[in-house]
Amino acid sequence: MRSGMSRLALASVFGVMLALGCKGKSDKDGDKEIDVDAVKKKMADELVPKVKAAVPKDLGKPLDFKVSVEADGKIVAVVPADWKRGVLNDWNPPGGDFGNKVWISTNCDGMCQKKDWAKVVEKVDLAPLRTADFTVVKEEKLDDGKLLVAKKKDDEKDVRAVVVRWKDDARQYYACRVDLNGDYAAAIDAFVMACRGFEIVR
Repeated sequence: MRSGMSRLALASVFGVMLALGCKGKSDKDGDKEIDVDAVKKKMADELVPKVKAAVPKDLGKPLDFKVSVEADGKIVAVVPADWKRGVLNDWNPPGGDFGNKVWISTNCDGMCQKKDWAKVVEKVDLAPLRTADFTVVKEEKLDDGKLLVAKKKDDEKDVRAVVVRWKDDARQYYACRVDLNGDYAAAIDAFVMACRGFEIVR
């Protein structure tokens, strides 16, 4: 009886130690469980109406917005509601409006490990919009990243935008990219507002 009780007591102590050990690791890593449903609801209630209001009334194209989970569950963002997801996991308008897309993703630019993300995003996402083919119309430093909007010099209805965000000790960065042309180009402010409002949830 005594031996059985000792084994039971040891098992209980081990269980408590294991639980405390796991909790301690979580606290040490600063892990915080994010309520994705709460993020989605807040975005739907607060950001989506603002994005919709930024769409020009005379756009000439139907354009609505919704909340979507992107990048394998790592990002919650506002995207065009009636657009379809493409083979590259980007969003494309119906009706063959080629050249218009929204692409939300993570990127490692090679091995997923800690890097100088400011340099990486400059090379991968920002520098291509600083070439002689484009005119930068807006550039903004964010608390955790950058925003850049540019127009093609030979076509003012060809507009590009990118919002990139990162943490210095992370193994990847996060990006929302927009390419618009034709009638959709007039809605660039709405798309930029949607992009800069994305939330990192994992």
